[in-house]
Amino acid sequence: MTGLKRVSIVALALLMVVTSVFAQGTKEDASAGKQIELTVLNYIDMSEPNSANEISMVWDKFAAENPDIKLVREDLFNEPFHQKTEAYVASGQVPDVLYMWPSGRSTSLHTTKSVKDLMPFLQKDGMVD
Repeated sequence: MTGLKRVSIVALALLMVVTSVFAQGTKEDASAGKQIELTVLNYIDMSEPNSANEISMVWDKFAAENPDIKLVREDLFNEPFHQKTEAYVASGQVPDVLYMWPSGRSTSLHTTKSVKDLMPFLQKDGMVD
């Protein structure tokens, strides 16, 4: 499995888990025409040859399969991504879904407890090895 494919699958899995976690606590009824909106800070290098594939394989597919969920996606790469992440953490308004690392440039997300570990959900649903 290629790196991009693995990342895309994990990103989609995370998005689905986050969606189900946040959607469970709402009183919104999708059948009543209400749409759930999720904000996404996506780390992507648009100069990479497979970046368009990631958009279609992950984000477009998710949108097609979940018409009741509106994704407000912000695609950034490298320093702009990290600076935007820090600004979100400082404001206390972190996106619903974002790409992150276990340490390093994502440390502020962890130390401020701005994120939740979704691995138990992924393991429970058999989505990871």
